[in-house]
Amino acid sequence: MATATRSIRMAVRPIRKLGAHLRAFPQKVARYNAIRREETLFWQRYEETASQGFSRGSSHYCLDDADSQAGVASGHYFHQDLLVAQRVHHAAPTAHLDVGSSVSGLVAHIASFRTVHYLDIRPIHSDADNVTFHQGDLLKAPKFMYESFDSVSCLHTLEHIGLGRYGDEVDPAGWVKGIRALSALLVPGGTLYVSVPCSTEPRVEFNAHRVFDPQTFSTALARDFDVIGFDVVLDNGRLLRSVDDDSWGVYPLTNVSYGLGIWTAKKRRRTNS
Repeated sequence: MATATRSIRMAVRPIRKLGAHLRAFPQKVARYNAIRREETLFWQRYEETASQGFSRGSSHYCLDDADSQAGVASGHYFHQDLLVAQRVHHAAPTAHLDVGSSVSGLVAHIASFRTVHYLDIRPIHSDADNVTFHQGDLLKAPKFMYESFDSVSCLHTLEHIGLGRYGDEVDPAGWVKGIRALSALLVPGGTLYVSVPCSTEPRVEFNAHRVFDPQTFSTALARDFDVIGFDVVLDNGRLLRSVDDDSWGVYPLTNVSYGLGIWTAKKRRRTNS
């Protein structure tokens, strides 16, 4: 039943988008005509004043900006990047590594106040300050990185590993191996910040990503880590801080189709047997 409901929802979505575009069309035409009038008035007034050194370039009409919000301050990437950067700043680790997160988001945030290493399977060319870039597969990370960091972040990345989207090998267990690989990079007692899409309807949407049941992901983490924090971004883009992951599926976390779980976890220290 859940699969059928999701299929219907996906089929209806483009129809709704088309309907929204058609309803908005008259307003866009009116806005276009208004901009044309404003443009004519602008250049008339410009020619009446002293030249400011501008030539008349090609017109580029922006129809929606006057009615849009000032920016996007919600959603997966906004919340996870800001939240984890704040936590890294507060923790002040000796050495921090990021694996595959947004370079323009989390990595840039962290690099604004400290040095950070960055590992991704894809190449990147940059002379950015405070970032040392490494190209490599997480599942085949260079040996010199093993147990070299007391802080590691990996946001919106593990859901892709093993689906081949980024040139990696297809492997249904790729995400589990990814957790083991992240553990290998951390010193005992080190902190892991990790996020993946979550839903009350876990699924694989090949080759884009997996969407997890959060309890399943927590169980996989529990082999090497103790979870010390769990935050959730809901479908509406709102962040719920410090949620007990055992409460997933309880109001207000019911009927989440594509949320985001953000875990903070400590790698267990070795015990002498």
